[in-house]
Amino acid sequence: MRDINAMYNEKQMKPEDLLYYIHDGDDIIAAMANGEPVRLLDELEAKATQFRDVRIHQMHARKNRPYINGEYRGHLHHVNYFLSGATRKAFQQGTIDLVPNHFHEVPRLMMERTRHNLILATAAPMDRYGYFSLGTNAEYITSFIGRAPFILEIREDMPRTIGQNQLHISQVKGFIQSHTQNIEEPSPEPNELDKQIASYVMDHIHNGYTIQIGIGGVPNAIMNYLQNYQHLGIHTEMLTKWHCRPCSIRRS
Repeated sequence: MRDINAMYNEKQMKPEDLLYYIHDGDDIIAAMANGEPVRLLDELEAKATQFRDVRIHQMHARKNRPYINGEYRGHLHHVNYFLSGATRKAFQQGTIDLVPNHFHEVPRLMMERTRHNLILATAAPMDRYGYFSLGTNAEYITSFIGRAPFILEIREDMPRTIGQNQLHISQVKGFIQSHTQNIEEPSPEPNELDKQIASYVMDHIHNGYTIQIGIGGVPNAIMNYLQNYQHLGIHTEMLTKWHCRPCSIRRS
C-alpha cells in the first residue's frame, strides 16, 4: 500500500477539477440531506452548459437549485427518489423525474438502472489510518463503495460515525475541502393535541417492543411518554433530541 499521506496530498482537488471526471450522458449519484456535496454540485451547476444529458440521481435534495427548476434543460437533469422541500414544486411543474420506491430498494434501483459513473458525497476528515467517514449518511451511497468512483467533499463539522460507511483514501478519485455546514432542523414541542393523540398510541406499546419513530409533534410526544418503558428497540433512519432522552432503548 502506498503511503497514506502521499495519496492524501495527491488526491486533494479544487472544485473545478471535478469537471474532468464528468462526460456527456453520465449518471451521477449524489448523497442526500446533510450528505449532499453542496460545493461540488455548485461547481457542476455553474458549468452546466459544458455538458449534455447529465443526470443527477438523489434522494432528499437539501438545496433548491436552478437546474432542479429546469433552467439547464438538455444539460443537467434531476432524477429524484424522495421529494423534499427543495424538489416538490419542481416535480409538480414537471422539471424533474420521480422514481417511486421503498427506501430499501434505492441501492438496487440505482445500481441496476443507472451507469453510476461518479459518486459525489460529503465526508468527515480522514483519520490516521486513511479512512473517511460518510458521517450522518449511511444510505444508498454506501452500496457503491468499491464499485464506483467517488469524489468527496470534506467538512470539519461532519461527525465521524462507524459502520459500513468508511472509504479509504485509495478508494476515492479525489476530494475537496468545504466550509458549508450541516443543516439542523428545529424539533417541535408537542402541543396538547399531539399529547392526546400520543396517549392513545401508548396503549399499543409494551416493554420489549421495537418501534419506528418519525419526526414532528406527535412522535416527540410519544418519545416523551416512553421514559418509563424498558428494553425498547428503535429502528429508524433518523434521530432527534427526543429519541435521545433517558429511557431504556436499544437501537437497531
